[in-house]
Amino acid sequence: MYLKQPFYLTVFLGQRLNTSPEELEEIIKIYFLIWQWFKARKNLQKNEITQFDYEQKLKQNLLMLKYSEGEPTDMDKVKLYENDLNALKSKALFTAILFRFNTRVVLAGMEINKLGTIMLSIKSFIDCFDEI
Repeated sequence: MYLKQPFYLTVFLGQRLNTSPEELEEIIKIYFLIWQWFKARKNLQKNEITQFDYEQKLKQNLLMLKYSEGEPTDMDKVKLYENDLNALKSKALFTAILFRFNTRVVLAGMEINKLGTIMLSIKSFIDCFDEI
């Protein structure tokens, strides 16, 4: 990982700055799950995700969330989120991650802003890996 995707490793290790040891352990498992899912792809071995790539995806995801705030009803927001997730190539992976966040006590009990920041990071990396 450190040879093929050093920026991914840097962000993933940076999670230790904002999380408890218990939260960090669960988050690291998720980042390893993502790596395991994508590591066999030949393009992943050749093309490195850069900070610029990541920030572009993060910005897109943040804009979608900001846009959703203007939706008139909760149902409209759900449709927007569904459309975004339907565009995701790695739906099974993201679904497994959401399941883990909902079923692991440590993750389910995280403060909402911290959880949102971590989920945005994870979704942005999945988007990046999907495009490689």
